[in-house]
Amino acid sequence: MRRRRDGVSEQRVIDRDGARRLGLTYYFTGKPCKHGHLAERFVSFGGCVECNRIHHSGVIPVFLPRELHARLRLRADREGTSVPFLVIRILKDTLGPPEDR
Repeated sequence: MRRRRDGVSEQRVIDRDGARRLGLTYYFTGKPCKHGHLAERFVSFGGCVECNRIHHSGVIPVFLPRELHARLRLRADREGTSVPFLVIRILKDTLGPPEDR
């Protein structure tokens, strides 16, 4: 991906076969993936680079309703922690200890 002087990213549209012939690792279709990311894709398996990053990072992108976020923020403030750490603790407490595999 290239960046222009004004900071806007520039992508060259190329299909997967064309990228494979050129020996590229990524290609760009100019169309969003099924999750709405307008990102490069891997030539090897066709997956979206952004989806792959999210999947392997442990990040779960969630948009909380304002009212719920406000309640979490108040509780986190009372407990001296952040909203993300509070949510993780609540999930751990709710799910209990890991099950044996």
